[in-house]
Amino acid sequence: MSTDLESAGAAATVAVAAPEFRPNRWWIPPFLGPVPNIEKRLVDLLGFVALALLFENYDFSLLNAALKHIARDLGIGETAPARGRGANDRGRVPSVRVSV
Repeated sequence: MSTDLESAGAAATVAVAAPEFRPNRWWIPPFLGPVPNIEKRLVDLLGFVALALLFENYDFSLLNAALKHIARDLGIGETAPARGRGANDRGRVPSVRVSV
């Protein structure tokens, strides 16, 4: 004996196709989940952008770590390197707008 709610719920179920996935590339960690079924060239482009961002962030962190020592060796005041670093960061914004 079923109620009207149970029969309405059973009638409302719709079969949904499972999404297709492609195997993860070697550089995509498994905890991020499977890669959706997109073109291989787009996955490769994602890897290239991730590699470029890795090097960019490494450069900036290396610059930040060395800036104090460079300023001390050249006899530059404490505010000059900070202004130069800020100008470097501000220059990155227009370059992103031009490239897009």
